[in-house]
Amino acid sequence: MKKSKFSLLLLLTLVFSLVLSACSGSNNAGDPKPEDNGGTTGDTAAVPQELRMLDSSEIPTMDSVLAEGSTSFTYINNVGEGLYRLDQNHKPVPALADGEPKISDDYLVYTFNLIDSKWSNGDPVTAQDFVFAWQRAIDPKTASPYGPYMMGGKIKGAAEITEAGSKGEPYDLNTLGVKAIDEKTLEVTLDKPIAYWEDLFAFPTFYPQNQKFVEEKGDAFASSAENLLYNGPYVMETWEGTDASEWVLTKNPDYHSADQVKLEKITVNVVKDSNSAVNAFEAGETDMTGLLSSDIVPSYQGDERMLSWMEPTVFWIKLNQKNEALANKNIRKAIAMGFNKEDLAKSILNNGSVAANYFVPKDFVTLDGQDFREKYGDLVTFNAEEAKKAWEAGLKELGVDKLELRYLGGDTESAKKTDAYIKNQLETNLPGLTVKLESVPFAVRLSSEE
Repeated sequence: MKKSKFSLLLLLTLVFSLVLSACSGSNNAGDPKPEDNGGTTGDTAAVPQELRMLDSSEIPTMDSVLAEGSTSFTYINNVGEGLYRLDQNHKPVPALADGEPKISDDYLVYTFNLIDSKWSNGDPVTAQDFVFAWQRAIDPKTASPYGPYMMGGKIKGAAEITEAGSKGEPYDLNTLGVKAIDEKTLEVTLDKPIAYWEDLFAFPTFYPQNQKFVEEKGDAFASSAENLLYNGPYVMETWEGTDASEWVLTKNPDYHSADQVKLEKITVNVVKDSNSAVNAFEAGETDMTGLLSSDIVPSYQGDERMLSWMEPTVFWIKLNQKNEALANKNIRKAIAMGFNKEDLAKSILNNGSVAANYFVPKDFVTLDGQDFREKYGDLVTFNAEEAKKAWEAGLKELGVDKLELRYLGGDTESAKKTDAYIKNQLETNLPGLTVKLESVPFAVRLSSEE
């Protein structure tokens, strides 16, 4: 049987633990994180407003239409901006939108007035910039990973465009529910009322793009710092592309709220080994590390420099169902139930992560005064016995007694430990399974999943 390729990401809600030093007049865990928008509080006059930080991954893309990973979105959020942005409490607030929009009685048509803002080349940001970006994101020719997902069933006409493109039928991008009434007025028409529309329009897929610049750059657009335009709190002073292991962001003097941005410069270096990251921190070479590995966390328990906060981020199993084996429901069920997420979170990661037997994290959404998770319970939990039964049933349906699957994992230290654990668990609990593990950079994994 043909070997199967799949990306296996465990179901976990992550707690990102960071090691910080005082890089401003404020050093409280409750203050805005520097990478959000540069905001901080306290007396900063005597302290150079520069941050040196480490990341565990290169940037796969800076094109807001093509981005699909948290690394890309983190930096796109710093150099770009849409109608709304999330504040330090992760609540949507108007950004390029001039206050709240005019909303039709049926809650389907939203008319936004835009504030005066401009791109880093001096061009004004206009309503047409939103129209161009949104149409580009939904255009099947663009193959945006998030465009159809974020717009389909939400923005009028999006689902129809995607469906026509998938069938090779003609489609008209002008049927998408976004229209420039004039330079500073944007009209958005929804498929149905959406309670979370403010959060939706804060997502980077809905950021504007300068059509003239994008088309002039062609395939080179967003491939390096010089092939980007910026309208956010920062500009990329240096970034040589997806292979770059260092990049520098500097304050955008033309940002409409530049007086609220305190950090002048952010220097980021890629370090994938957690021990090397901690050594750099202790040597004073960086102000902030990324996620700590399990063997390091105990050494910093009680250390005020180690900060942690819960993020509503869930990683999931992603299977290539174009393969006959992984298209089988019992095989997928066996894999989902075949590894111990509780043990993985507590023993392997050991960084505050918790097992997630669901897609909507706990303490994230409240319905009628009750936490969504408490109301609906778990979807799938670890059960070696039931996993084995489903596995054997799946093999029987496929007419085979064993399978070999290709596991495409990450190349960071933490990812390698996680992947090795899952490989061992699945091969132990699912007799006849052989997992061929490959560790590759994040950008390579994304491109391999296309």
